[in-house]
Amino acid sequence: MSIGFYFATDSKINLEENTECSGMISINDIMKFANADNLISDFVKNMEIDLSNIDKDDKIFTIIEDEKKAQPFNVIKDSGDGIISKYTAKKNIYYLDLYSWNFFYDRLSEFLIRSSDSFELWMIWEDKYEIEDLVTVNLKYLDSNYLEKVYGKNEYLNPIVGISSGISL
Repeated sequence: MSIGFYFATDSKINLEENTECSGMISINDIMKFANADNLISDFVKNMEIDLSNIDKDDKIFTIIEDEKKAQPFNVIKDSGDGIISKYTAKKNIYYLDLYSWNFFYDRLSEFLIRSSDSFELWMIWEDKYEIEDLVTVNLKYLDSNYLEKVYGKNEYLNPIVGISSGISL
């Protein structure tokens, strides 16, 4: 079972302004880098990817450069057809594709402050609807320390939602 992180709001957000990670690339794109052999070796070793079973033009990788400069997550517009649509009635649902816990809460705090007046943050099991186990938290602050207390740090908990309605910053 995997946990999904979501951001839901009634207003649309401009993803290009709010996401700073590199775009998706293919094996053929990686081959253009000077350190391509090392990168591909890392993918094969660390992610156990069988290169013979993937299309070398499929955009399936993201290269994260300097950890301190890179965005530790990417925000992707979600279709809203999955389990998340059972939890929220918000019009716009975005998936937070988490790459690293390092600097996650700092960058999430910055993202939330820039994004919207009213939103919902969700952490849910991707394949299981558990409304009876839902814990709701009204966010009081958008700083990184408070967000870390709400979400935890790489912990597998019951679904959690933090709902904000116009926090004054």
